[in-house]
This record gives sequence, C-alpha cells and structure tokens, in this order.
Amino acid sequence: MLPPAFLPPAVHSLFRGGLLQRPEHVGPTPTATPSAASIRAHRAPTTLVMVAHGRRRLERPTAALPTGARRTGLTLTDPADLHSMVAHLKKENFDKGNCNYPIKTVCDGELIDVQFAFPFEPKLSPHYAALYNSRDERSQLYAVPPSTTDMKKYNRINCEKMGALLAPNSAYGDTEIVSLFYSMMYYLNDQTAHFKLPEEEIQYELVDELNDNVLQYLSIFLGVFKPRDAADLERIWDFLEFYQPYFHKVDGRIELDAKYSGQTPPQVALVSKIAGYAADRFGASKNITQIIYEVIRYVKGIKEEIKIRCDKGFSLTLSEYDAFRDNVTSSPMAHSVTDLTHDAFSYEAYTNPVFNELENLTSQVITYVNDVCTCDRERLDDDPFNSVFILKNRDGLNFAEACDRVVGEVVKKTARFLETKERLLAEAADEDGRAAMAQMIKTREDSIIGYMLHEVCCVTDGYARDHKPLMKDYLEKTMFGEVASGAM
Repeated sequence: MLPPAFLPPAVHSLFRGGLLQRPEHVGPTPTATPSAASIRAHRAPTTLVMVAHGRRRLERPTAALPTGARRTGLTLTDPADLHSMVAHLKKENFDKGNCNYPIKTVCDGELIDVQFAFPFEPKLSPHYAALYNSRDERSQLYAVPPSTTDMKKYNRINCEKMGALLAPNSAYGDTEIVSLFYSMMYYLNDQTAHFKLPEEEIQYELVDELNDNVLQYLSIFLGVFKPRDAADLERIWDFLEFYQPYFHKVDGRIELDAKYSGQTPPQVALVSKIAGYAADRFGASKNITQIIYEVIRYVKGIKEEIKIRCDKGFSLTLSEYDAFRDNVTSSPMAHSVTDLTHDAFSYEAYTNPVFNELENLTSQVITYVNDVCTCDRERLDDDPFNSVFILKNRDGLNFAEACDRVVGEVVKKTARFLETKERLLAEAADEDGRAAMAQMIKTREDSIIGYMLHEVCCVTDGYARDHKPLMKDYLEKTMFGEVASGAM
C-alpha cells in the first residue's frame, strides 16, 4: 500500500495546466540574461507610487499590522502555536482537497500575494516541542569555546522548526540530525553571503578561510565513511574530483593529508555530531555512502558559489540557475538520512537517473518557493541570486509579476515531479522495490510541503530569516475570525 500522502492521479491533473500568469501582463520578448552590472544599473529607487497594471505599492511593514483591540498572538516561541497552524492548514487545505498555500509579503514596496499548489499532506513532527525545548543545549554546537553562539543568528535559522516540518515521520534523534543538516547549510550560506558585497568590499582572505573550513568539514564526514565494498569507495573517490589532491586512499578509507589540517573551523562540533550520529545510527546496518555523496555535492556547490559570487559580471539563465541550485540545497543531505530511517529503502535508487531527476526537482521547487519569500532581502545584495530577479530582468517585469512567473515555473516543476514519481513507481522491478521507491518519494514530498509550511508560518520576527507580518495577520484571521483580527 502506498503512503497516505500519495494522492490519486486525478489530483495530478491540477498541475498540467498553463502557467499562473496574470492575464493583463504582456511581457517583452525574452532576451539573454543580463549581467549583474546591468541589473544594478537598472534598479529603481524605492518610492510609494502606483505601478503598472493596477498594482499597489506598500510601505514595507516592520511589525505585524494593527488589527484591532484583541489579538491572538500566534508566535514561534510557543511550540503549541506551530502545531495549531499546521493542523489548521491541513484541515482547511489538504483535507478539503485545496492544495493551494498562500504567501503574502512585500518586495521593495510591492505587494506579493501568490499561491503555491502542492498535493501533499502537511504534518508536524510529534517531537517538535521536545526539540524546541532542548534548543539551548543544542545551540552550544555552533561555536568553538571560548566563543559563544550568536543566539540572534541561531534563532533566525530556527532549525528545529525546519526539521520538524520537513521530516515529520522520523524518530527524535533522526529529526534532530535533519534539523542540524539544515542549520549547517544556513551557517555556511551566511559565510558565503560576504561575497555578495561589491567587489571592492570583499575580503579575499575570507575566501581562503571558507575553503579551509569546508575542507575540514569534508574530512570529518569522510572520517566516518567505511565503504561496504570497492564500488562504494570508488564512487566517493571519483566524486571528490578537484578535492582528490587533498586526500589519499589508505586501507580502504579516504583520509585528509596531514599537511592540510588547518585551524579548528567554527562549526566543527555541529559537523562532528551529524557525522558521528550517521555512523553510529546507521553504519552497522545500512549503507551510508549516499550521506557522504550528498555532503561532497554540497561542499563542491559551495566552491562554485564562491566563484560565482566573486565574479560580479556573471549571469545565469534559469536552467543554469537550476543546475547550480541542485548542488547547494541541503534537502538532499537531509533526505539521505531520512531514507535510512525506513525499512523500505533502496540504495540502488541513488544511481537511477530518473530518481536523481526527482531529487533535483525537489531541490528546485523548494528553491523557487524560497526565492519568492527572500526576494525583498536579496534585492539589497550587490548580486541578487534568485529566480525572481532572473525572470524580472529577463522579461522586464516588476517584482509582483516576476513572483507570479516563478509560481508558474513551480507549477511546471511540480507537474514534472508527479510524472516522474509515476514513472519510478511503474518501473519498479517488484513489490519490495515499489514500496521502497514509494517511501523514498514520500520523503521528498514531505520536504516540499514541509518547506511550504515553514514559509507560511514565519510569524515571529527574529525566528525566521524572512518574517512575514502579512502572513501572521492572514493566519490569525483565518484561524480565529474577524473578531480576533479586527479590520484588515
């Protein structure tokens, strides 16, 4: 029997229609993607004006909009509130056959009001409260003593919320490790953020520092890798590519050459906990090669991001952006852990090109949702690196129109995801293979809908990278009614 989140084929037809494009918009003929320099040159100043096609520009709210005398006060500092929000969205959306989830925010004063459609069941891990309530202990992983963790940054990442939404069916320890993988990605992402600055402001010694750090992190993961056979060893060795000169093979293991052992990097305790858990939890009974593979893929992606960020004349087409983002999202690393938590599992799936396409589509869908939600923050970068900006500048759109276009791209990618899923299930060799494939696909469905809810439920400033006061108002209104929300 397929997992309950697998909906009948009739639902899939919802994703085979045309793009969700506003009918009044007629964009110019697409041209080659301009360089970052031309993007910066054409940025308009932020003012309060009426924009084309009747769009209203809004002042960007810095706190929840006033909504009357009585407020319900949804927060992310009480685990019960996230449980309530997820339960409400499941009841009012998924259970009623409505798979549309809203994002209401602003970008440069423009109202962004879009809906993403995903036919997957929302769920929050039953371990979320325990994860949240143990966050002070966990936060100690993010700094090397005597330094202490920057709790403002830690709270913004809110990794417990991510793990509990994206891996809702795992045991406590497994969910915690998924949470830590997501936090590892965000901490490294914050380090690469320095290279978004104008070229004259970049401290290039930080490039060397970050390269040294990720090499040490890679060494920690390879240190727990005990290949099952020669094929697994060679798969990982070959995938190291340009990192091979830093390592050597000895007695069936891959080790970092001693001359490259550098200073202790800032997140060494975090990375050591993830790697150690994977080895102790799964090493004796499951093949953990894919965890190592995905870590290498991510680290290589960081190397590419540094190169792109430091080249201020770069330009990317949408397909090039997809190919890059396939390698620098943390979801494949998290999936490689969650896959091992289920009895229904197939290591062979990872070498199936069709399954790899499904994995990449998962990363792309999550990335595009993130792009819409982060576009207001990222427009301040010297080089915006986001599908909203690629489409905005390619097609001469305003921000709201570009976000609509990104939603349309997600519709197409979701349709491809569902078609690829059907193909994988149909091509399974036997019932055991089909059950394993179904479970591994469901893990990726959980990630998509979990990330969607992660963005929908960003209702507390300081506990989300992109706080959304309009979403807070929307959720309070729909959950508790007009009396609770006041005039909106």
